Amino acid sequence: MSITTTLIITAAFLLIGYFTGTLRPTGLLSRTPSISTGTQQRRLLQLWFLIAIPFMVFWTFGYLTIWQRLEAELEGTITARQDVPNTPHGPTAIYEIQRSDGSLIQYTVAPGHESLPADMPVGARIAKQKWQLSYRLNGERVDDLPLVFLAIVFTIAGLCLIRAAILIAPGWKRDIIKET
Repeated sequence: MSITTTLIITAAFLLIGYFTGTLRPTGLLSRTPSISTGTQQRRLLQLWFLIAIPFMVFWTFGYLTIWQRLEAELEGTITARQDVPNTPHGPTAIYEIQRSDGSLIQYTVAPGHESLPADMPVGARIAKQKWQLSYRLNGERVDDLPLVFLAIVFTIAGLCLIRAAILIAPGWKRDIIKET
């Protein structure tokens, strides 16, 4: 996990905790010591897991996998591939692709950002349209994204968020009643 990802996750936890009020009983965002009971602490821990799991799922599978693939747009012939095995996040493939107008572009496939596979052969013709999950390699349609697995993972993440909302709801009701 990169430092940027870690910072984004930490900031999201703190923001969610601040705006939902769930960090207040821990003493993390207040000057008074924590007065929460063991049950409240278990509930807060459960709540954080129920929020952290979907956030990581949506970041990893949603943004880094599906969104990156949807945004990719390539058309041309792969003229060169450079495999870089010793990057901080694992092996990376850098493709040089010649478009139909003769221009050359570079396309990098890094681990975790796998919009396209890192093992496409040199000389292959690639056609990937923006906003499509499949692509064509040498004229054959390739639909290698595991959609059933992703649907199951997103369903679990969604259920975690629903459960987190159910756990937060009684706290919101208490805060609203106290303010009125």
